[in-house]
Amino acid sequence: MKTFDFETAIDSLNCAITIDEMVLRKGAVRSVYAHGSHVYIKWDFAGRSYTAESEEELSTEVIDPRCEVDEWKRNKLYDLKFK
Repeated sequence: MKTFDFETAIDSLNCAITIDEMVLRKGAVRSVYAHGSHVYIKWDFAGRSYTAESEEELSTEVIDPRCEVDEWKRNKLYDLKFK
């Protein structure tokens, strides 16, 4: 998938989600890291979502959830649907 496809699918979730990083390989998205107000979200190349909850409200500054999150749990709530 291309970055535009992921951005469009994330926007269609109608949630306040901030994309922190898109990991690309040979021009295709391999994974996406983002956050909402109290949740870190990671999507794999197929749009499957994994989350890690935060008790505190997350700041708006750029973060690196790969370093801050110990355990990701599968969460179908944020799965992406591509058109």
